[in-house]
Amino acid sequence: MCNWDVTLLKDYIQAVYIEFEIHDEDDLQWGSDQFSKNPLGGNQKTYRDQFEHKLYSSGKFKVTKYGSVAGREAIYAIAPVISATVAIK
Repeated sequence: MCNWDVTLLKDYIQAVYIEFEIHDEDDLQWGSDQFSKNPLGGNQKTYRDQFEHKLYSSGKFKVTKYGSVAGREAIYAIAPVISATVAIK
């Protein structure tokens, strides 16, 4: 399970679209998932949630998060963010 959040400093979140990719040490993709929440509305600057994906192997893995966030003023791209490497035994 991976906790994640997205924050807009100068706008309010109206919708969220996030892609998650799971890669091993050799950069081979082991899985992916999508998350969207639309519309959120309101005066939220930060949105928090959790991502869960079952892996049926041991090894070291990393999760990459990217996507977009719609604010009241614009749509913002999320550049790929790579998590710390996680070891599964």
